[in-house]
This record gives sequence, structure tokens and C-alpha cells, in this order.
Amino acid sequence: MNQKTFLISGMVFVLFFLTCGPKIMIPPNVDLRKYQNVGFIDFVCDNEGNLDDCVSERFLETLRSYQKDAHIIRLGSQEEVLKAVAAGQMDEKAIQSIGQKYDVTAIITGTVHVSDVKAIVDLNPDIKMEGGGIQPEGRRLEAVASITISASVWETEQGTKLWTGSKSGQEKVEEVFISPDSKVLFDAKEYRSAYRDLVKPLIKSISTDFKIRKKKI
Repeated sequence: MNQKTFLISGMVFVLFFLTCGPKIMIPPNVDLRKYQNVGFIDFVCDNEGNLDDCVSERFLETLRSYQKDAHIIRLGSQEEVLKAVAAGQMDEKAIQSIGQKYDVTAIITGTVHVSDVKAIVDLNPDIKMEGGGIQPEGRRLEAVASITISASVWETEQGTKLWTGSKSGQEKVEEVFISPDSKVLFDAKEYRSAYRDLVKPLIKSISTDFKIRKKKI
């Protein structure tokens, strides 16, 4: 074997080791797998559209993909869960009561805040309603909206908050409606594009603390 062939073989070996060498798993900053059962309460949105359902489904889907061994149970909306434990707000006592009623040792909650919605152009002044009717006083707009998604993890024994994260972003939203009383509503029934452009990057960013990482040794 001449020197040139030896050097090439050595470089190939080094590249192979660097790309395919042994790796260790680094636990996530927030490890849900150590809890017997984790309750997931749907996110609360301060907008009257159904963006909260979109965020809840995708955030839960992301958590399950990151931590497949974690037992996460979707409990329902915050309103339904609080009503089930006769509580008026999500405080320490309510967290403890939820843990006892639903047999969960940790709870995930979250909020979706929509702000600074600015109309760009009126696309359709007459909104078609189900059944073929027309709602002339409604307006469908393109708009730029600032969205903030926040999430928290609580332990139910003491009702204390273990982790919280929040991310904000600004995107153009095509499916926005202005109601007759001037309220801005998100129509997320066909939310695939809205999820991709508006929600997905924020969820990916906020959920990094739940991701199991690999490190070469």
C-alpha cells in the first residue's frame, strides 16, 4: 500500500467514525417519561376562532413524537377540566384536584395569544354561509398577526410549576374574518396551511426542551 492509498484509507475511516460512530442519548430538559401519567389540557386562545384546537393537537403530536414512551392523556378543554373539579381558575389547589381526579402526576397547560392583527386587503366583502346564504356584513381579510404560544408543566402533588416556555412570531394569515361587531376571528377549519406558516415554527421552537438529543462520543 503506497502512501497516497494509506492517506485516503485513513481519511475514509475518520469520516466513517465521525458520521457513524457511537452516540449517547441525552435526556430532554423536561422528561415526561418519569411521570406515571401526564394530563394534557387543551390550550386556551384569547381569539374566538378555533386556533386553540389547532395548536393543542399539534403540540400534543409533537410531544408524543419526541417522547414516545411518555404516557400523555388528553383531558379536554380547560373549562371542562376546571368544571369537573369545581374550580374557577388554574391555581395550586386546582392542579392538585385535577391530579387526584384524573390520576395524573403532571399536567401540561398552555395559551395562545393573538395580538396586533392588521388588515392588508379585503378579499371578499360577501361571506358565503353554510346552506348557500350570504353574510354581506362580514368581511374576509388577509392580515398580519402576532402570535404568542406559551406552555407550562405542573406537578400535581404540590401543584407547583416545573417548567414554562413561550415563543412569539409574526406571519400573514389569509383566513381572517371581521365580524359585524368588528371582532377579528381566525377560521382554522382548513388550518393545514395556517399551521405550516404560523403555528408549526413556534411549536417546534417551544418544544425543544422536550426533545431527546443524540451526541457522538
